[in-house]
Amino acid sequence: TGISPIFLPSLAGYVSARYAPQTTRPFLFARSHHHVQNMLFDEIRRAAPGVPIVKMEKYYKGSAAGGGYEYWQLARHPALIFVPYTKSTMSFFEWYRMAIPMFVPSIQLLAQWELKLHVMVERIYWRGATSPLRAPKRPNPNALVDKLAIRHWIKLSDPYIFPHIQYFDSADDLAAKLRTTDLPTVSAAMEAHNLDLEAKSRRKWHSVLTTLFENQRPGSWPTDNSPDAFDTALRTRFGLTLPRDEPECKRLSAPELGHW
Repeated sequence: TGISPIFLPSLAGYVSARYAPQTTRPFLFARSHHHVQNMLFDEIRRAAPGVPIVKMEKYYKGSAAGGGYEYWQLARHPALIFVPYTKSTMSFFEWYRMAIPMFVPSIQLLAQWELKLHVMVERIYWRGATSPLRAPKRPNPNALVDKLAIRHWIKLSDPYIFPHIQYFDSADDLAAKLRTTDLPTVSAAMEAHNLDLEAKSRRKWHSVLTTLFENQRPGSWPTDNSPDAFDTALRTRFGLTLPRDEPECKRLSAPELGHW
């Protein structure tokens, strides 16, 4: 597109829990949206019979939204294993905020799975889009069978641009790293990155908002940090109420087939 955007990742600052592992807690295998999760889980169990590993959905029934677990409970586990099912998820930012060590397939392994199995089932959303006016210089982000394009875009996904993520090339490689990785050191490095990222993000947001409001001074209208503070302020000051339902999202394109 020729646009150079400002990168503003989520800080998940609402998560206050921090990594505090307990020896009685197992490694957690995070929920995925593809059957490769079961394949990898079985392979890891065979490769590391003495390492306690459980599926998150079995250990905690439900989810954070559904009452299955709270963040502090996840922070008691030694590490998380997960297979990305899309480019970016809030769960990743929340886990990173807690500085929980994470084990993720290497770019090479995930690209192989994506090419053969389409393991990143939510990587391509749209089934209908306007055809670009000019041919892009970069590989097609919607490609399903282009190996170079898949690798190009996977390496830009969250788990591959944040530092201190642990990568594995196979179940055997993962089993070895679960046994030997210095997890407290990894967590400390993640926590240090969190502090640096927050400082940089605040400066970026200040620049963005200053530009957006044409150098006007920040408003002084008081509010608080309660869960409904934003909704209350919006309703009180402007008489507006945000809808709770997500807007309809029709996915009508098949770019890989040339349908736009």
